[in-house]
Amino acid sequence: MSNIILKARGVKTISREESINLQIPRPTSTYCPISNNEIIQTTLEQLDKNGFQVKSEFHKCDGSKQKFVGGFIISGGNQEMDIMFGYKNSYDRSMSAAFALGANIMICSNSVVTGEVSMIRKHTGTANQILTYGISEGIKQLGDNFLSIERQLEEMKQIEVSKRICAELVGRLYLEEEIITAHQLSAIKGELAFESYDYGVKDTLFNLYQATTHAMKSSHPRTFLTDHIDAHSFFTSQAGIIQSPIQIVIPEPESPFKQLDLFEELYQ
Repeated sequence: MSNIILKARGVKTISREESINLQIPRPTSTYCPISNNEIIQTTLEQLDKNGFQVKSEFHKCDGSKQKFVGGFIISGGNQEMDIMFGYKNSYDRSMSAAFALGANIMICSNSVVTGEVSMIRKHTGTANQILTYGISEGIKQLGDNFLSIERQLEEMKQIEVSKRICAELVGRLYLEEEIITAHQLSAIKGELAFESYDYGVKDTLFNLYQATTHAMKSSHPRTFLTDHIDAHSFFTSQAGIIQSPIQIVIPEPESPFKQLDLFEELYQ
């Protein structure tokens, strides 16, 4: 089991079997639920098909057992971090099923999430086939996405930051961007004062980034992936680091519902 810890209220660790066996809502004429089992089994099958070996995995749910987040950690041949394939899902229609590409920092289990995919807005009868296709295409690009993350984090290690710059960036994460919570703001402050891990560099943007993602382990399953994606985009844009976003084109579904961004929620 991964060391990734989510401390949001009511969130708890569950096994793969528990996640798979949770009761799935009944389909309707306009809603076809996507099961955790389908997401997990499709991911494992496609990882194996593409030659990836899973080192560990994690699965979490909220107190209602209706919202889920999880992921699979895969060796990327880097001594500092592994590849991560993350997912989220819900059985109460509060958020659409989704997945993302990223990395997992070994020393601290901090998550780096960058990859995005477009999926359909509603879980209609073709949602399952589209999700399967998306996972397959996403896994094919795990390697390229990981190389991009490696480059971006190495660039962050070369950028020195003062205490004032840290205060400005963290303040903007909280006040302007609303990516972190007040609790996470306090956690970042404490982490900057006394780092929990030796990252090999000091007073760099990389350290501030790691303090932030360390604090964001407390993000709720509903926002865990999007919080990390938004934070990564914020840091790379502020540093002038060019991202190479992964583009995965999903075929138009045979339904009247339009496609929107992967992480746009089911209800606004």
